[in-house]
Amino acid sequence: MRNKSFGQYYVFIDGMRAIAILLVIFHHIFYFFCLYRIFPRDSFIGKIAFHGDAGVNLFFVISGFLITGVIFQNSHEPIRIFRFYQRRFFKIYPQYLVCFLFCLGLPQVFSSFYSGVPLDSSVYVSTYDVQPKAVLQYLVFLQNYTAENLPMFGHSWSLAVEEHFYLIYPLLLGGVWSLVPSSRRMFVLAILFAVFIAGIASYRFFSTDADLLSVLTGAKVPAQTSLMCIDALMAGCLLKVLEPFLRKLPSGRGGVATAAGIFLAVVYFYGAVPERFGFLILWCGAVLLMAGGLIGWRPWNSLLENRWMKFIGRNSYGLYLWHYPLIFLVTPLEEHMKIRFVVLVYLILLFVLGVGSTKTIEYFSLRLRDKVAP
Repeated sequence: MRNKSFGQYYVFIDGMRAIAILLVIFHHIFYFFCLYRIFPRDSFIGKIAFHGDAGVNLFFVISGFLITGVIFQNSHEPIRIFRFYQRRFFKIYPQYLVCFLFCLGLPQVFSSFYSGVPLDSSVYVSTYDVQPKAVLQYLVFLQNYTAENLPMFGHSWSLAVEEHFYLIYPLLLGGVWSLVPSSRRMFVLAILFAVFIAGIASYRFFSTDADLLSVLTGAKVPAQTSLMCIDALMAGCLLKVLEPFLRKLPSGRGGVATAAGIFLAVVYFYGAVPERFGFLILWCGAVLLMAGGLIGWRPWNSLLENRWMKFIGRNSYGLYLWHYPLIFLVTPLEEHMKIRFVVLVYLILLFVLGVGSTKTIEYFSLRLRDKVAP
């Protein structure tokens, strides 16, 4: 069987999620726990850790691919946009809200414990006075377009990007569904996606990493705004449209795609290309690695589909939500124990909370989702 799948479930994608979340976690613990004292930045491990935020772009490509598949499930019927929004809400928001409230409350409860705790020579955590405006911005996923910043929830900008995409994307597909005959939809979508990707990538390449909306809203990190990240999501959408073609290719072509994706990853990790090409290298590499899994190259799929990769991938959303705030919780332990034990405590807490929230909050919310929006 070239690719184990049931309906819209792709086993190998759990492995891709695992790679993405492990890269992101490694990137942050390397920086905040100063692991460059053990692994120099110019070492192989140091280079991977330094560029581990590439995992976010991999998540974007995966999301674009999967969400297109969700919408395409009944391709001969009108797109039920409101149902789509309902189901996304129950998937994303409950765990997000719990983690957000944790990040709001913890510094207030343990203010004396966290005030002025040094993370390294340039980063400090202090008790922060949260304004109602900032709370509202995080609740409605506008944090990547504002100057407000809640340190413990700073990683949630990527979730805002995806939510903005989920808001607009079904409307675009709904227009195509209503205007284009079903026999031509995939062709038209492939052209539209390619044009979008080329346009956005060109804009990012020639711009100063700041779109007009980010300038007007005072975005703290313009490169994290939705327009600057949507090309990776659209690349995943295009990959889904091309899936029927890819499945017809011999499995050996999957090996070629995988090798090309790994090559681009190495090029990116070693900084062998100008910075302006970095985003292009990232999502091209992610698409090629995904294509290798779709085509069904056995060595690659065997790695991605082993039980540990599947376990991490299935819990990746919970792990992503909790990995960043827990760094702030655990960092003060550096004054009392060796760094390797601090990292161990961190990883244990992360998997307890990340997996625990998936098995409880997500499990309950998905069951409720099936009742509200079957």
